[in-house]
Amino acid sequence: SGNIVIDDSQRMANDLKANLPFAWFPGPNFNIESLIFIWRTLRARLGIKFGELLTAKNLGNIDHIKPVSVFVNVTSDGYRANYATVCEWIKQQAPSEITALYHAGLVKIIATKCNSRGIHLAQLGETALEALIDIKDNSGFVVSVGESAILTLDMLDIPSYRIGRIHSKIAASFMGLNIDDSYIQWVPAGLRPSLAYPTPIQTPLEFSQELNSENYQQCVNLLGETEVLKQLREDVDSFGSPVKQVLSRLLQKTTTEVSSALSSSMITGLHEDGSPWSGAMAIVKQLDSQLWNFDTLLTQQSNDTVLSLTERFFRESTSQQKQTYIAWNGGYILNAELVGKLALSEKYIGSPLGLLIKNGELLSLPLFNKPVLSFLDSGKISIREANLAQGFTVGEAEDGPVYTFEATGRNELIKKTLCYFDLMFEQETVFNENHIFYYISGNTIIKVIKDQSQEIVLNPVGVSLAFPADQAPASWVEGTKLSLNITGWENVVNAIEAGPRLVRDGEESIEMQAGGWKTQKSIATQAARVDFMDMRGPKIGVGINDAGELIVVAINGRIRESVGTTHIELAKIFLQQGAKQAMGFDPGGSVTLVVDGLQLNITPYNKDYEKSPLSLPPQARFVGNAIIGYINN
Repeated sequence: SGNIVIDDSQRMANDLKANLPFAWFPGPNFNIESLIFIWRTLRARLGIKFGELLTAKNLGNIDHIKPVSVFVNVTSDGYRANYATVCEWIKQQAPSEITALYHAGLVKIIATKCNSRGIHLAQLGETALEALIDIKDNSGFVVSVGESAILTLDMLDIPSYRIGRIHSKIAASFMGLNIDDSYIQWVPAGLRPSLAYPTPIQTPLEFSQELNSENYQQCVNLLGETEVLKQLREDVDSFGSPVKQVLSRLLQKTTTEVSSALSSSMITGLHEDGSPWSGAMAIVKQLDSQLWNFDTLLTQQSNDTVLSLTERFFRESTSQQKQTYIAWNGGYILNAELVGKLALSEKYIGSPLGLLIKNGELLSLPLFNKPVLSFLDSGKISIREANLAQGFTVGEAEDGPVYTFEATGRNELIKKTLCYFDLMFEQETVFNENHIFYYISGNTIIKVIKDQSQEIVLNPVGVSLAFPADQAPASWVEGTKLSLNITGWENVVNAIEAGPRLVRDGEESIEMQAGGWKTQKSIATQAARVDFMDMRGPKIGVGINDAGELIVVAINGRIRESVGTTHIELAKIFLQQGAKQAMGFDPGGSVTLVVDGLQLNITPYNKDYEKSPLSLPPQARFVGNAIIGYINN
């Protein structure tokens, strides 16, 4: 009854008429359902025409007829009939033809031991499992009735038909349907109609629409249905892609492959405890004929995603065409939430939390000792740590003298000496006698403190410069732009600090202490605890192999198919992929990997989740910056 939104009834009818064994898991209306799945099905298999009666002659030679196996639970759940009730009904109360079919051996009643309302494979019991495996081995299928079964049947490696009417909000959100919608859904063996629930990249409704689409029929015409289902099954086992994507790839196999300079693939695996993980990987190769450029894209508004940043880049670029490119979420930035949590001025919003070099200009100094992804003017890519242990120089961006801050003045206030404090300095204050302090955010003076002989609260999210009063530049005020320079970074075109370090020289190396991640100042600027070693979730990182190729890995998390990874588990994945150096980037819901305009990973997030907390499609989160690599045209 109701509006049948998913309707594979014709395919089901053909399979029921075919002489195939099948398992029927009844719903709440056993008597009515038995007329379809026992009486009409077996009459069709016996060749009895409409209006004719079943006779002893019809049951005389039935060895070739496959039976109907009815799986019924021993205990009652208040929803369906139990084993004893069904046995009594079919022997004594059922229509005479159904009773005759049962006594002829064409109906088997099999007891299950499920505690749950759905079809829980681990709870079926040994006898029921053996019967189900026998049906599978003989090319049979399953018919299940009732919405409870749809949530538990995805692990079944047998073709199935799932029949029901939506009564609950959970079932509606899972299926992509509405309350009172009905469905008769065909699910080929091993396929999963719902992917990445509760932020699904494919709902059962979309799954069925694709299996009834023109693309599916074209693939069947080209390859045959057996081969198409095999390809879909192989993808499910390895990657878990939506059916739509797999069909598109099958149809495009004859077209030109993606540029050899950029390749991407889905990756999956199991952790040591058996928990699943999945994600995407892209590899960038530097070829003589195709020169890659990399850049850091900075947000111009509060609602930019990685994709919107790349779209704007190509829209505003007069020399670059939107062809082969890769982009992912970048380094750590002070967002409005963090600024509010730290009770800072809104002027800090958007400040980089570490080294940033863009088009050869140093826009922000390193704050800790964290890893930096660098793109050199030679075309090479490197990962190395950045800090202020060796000092730096600073001057006004427009003109004026350049001041050298020596390493001897680092994190210590010395009379008549230019001093500076980075965030590796653990104390929050210093006692000042004769220095003037300048707080830097990026390459801008954000605050000036001229009061002397007092305890000074240091910049909690950036570098604090301290000039002796008689050496302080009089023209420096809040808002002054500075020119920054660190020795050893002159040949870097673009670079961004992130982390943590994952792999060093081909070995796992999670350097939390050395990088400054465990300091209170670093923890205070973390939207989520990046310093935690045992926290699984969405992760993203980059690595470099012996050939100098860039490997970008984005791991899904917080979804049914992937628990995510810890830093250590991500490092192991990079080692498996051949990385000799590797580092992480901003993890969690911000994780985004885009190749040629398509986001490859799954974002477990939707900003409107309060409107439908049970299920909403994934939505890319806003980011403060992104890294883009593109082929120079």
